[in-house]
Amino acid sequence: MAISQTNAKRVLAYSTIANLGLIVACAGVGTPEAVWAATFLVLFHAVAKSLLFLCVGTAGNIISAAATSRTWISCSSACHVWPVS
Repeated sequence: MAISQTNAKRVLAYSTIANLGLIVACAGVGTPEAVWAATFLVLFHAVAKSLLFLCVGTAGNIISAAATSRTWISCSSACHVWPVS
């Protein structure tokens, strides 16, 4: 499902669903190690995904300033807008 999306935020949302399945599977094992692994997966997922959504939102604002759409297809227009450093 995630690979067929053209919106970056939807790709991140679908990957969240996949990661939550892994977390539930780890918690469902029931051993103390698996519960700790599920806890760390939740923590790492929250930090990483919040930073990814922040980056995608920032890039989306730059892309939407140059194009009328926020899809991956319109990313080629970001080359002309992004400042050269």
